[in-house]
Amino acid sequence: MTDNAKHAVTLSAPGAGESFSAMDERMIIRAQFEGWTAFEMHFGTEVKVPPHLHPWAEVYFALSGGLNMMVDGVEYQVPAGTLISIPGGVAHQPRGPAAEDTRMLVLMGPGSDPQMFRELSAVTANGVVDQEQVLPILKRFGVQPIGPSD
Repeated sequence: MTDNAKHAVTLSAPGAGESFSAMDERMIIRAQFEGWTAFEMHFGTEVKVPPHLHPWAEVYFALSGGLNMMVDGVEYQVPAGTLISIPGGVAHQPRGPAAEDTRMLVLMGPGSDPQMFRELSAVTANGVVDQEQVLPILKRFGVQPIGPSD
């Protein structure tokens, strides 16, 4: 972060940021500002994120590739160049199969905590998603799973 005497400015250069894998998706924390967290997410072709909701809003912008996003029972196609915003408290799920090299810029609103993804990384880094380990982490950070993914 740089301070220009008027404003705190965040500049995240290519390759910068804390990187880890959670729920079999590669994530890079690119910036944190005013309660928001900006992630660069790399999705595999098999998306393992379960349907869920949480109190914070999210914005997804497809940088490359693409996937589908189920939001409140409606499925949207999100190819490269597409932005989709999801209000807090609305059920959603990124869904596969994702295109090869699907990368998204994901902005998670105030109330989200990147620590949740660090903890998920510790229990899912081997690619295995054990719900007995994952569910308590999600619930502790305010994420409510909706049920099994389709």
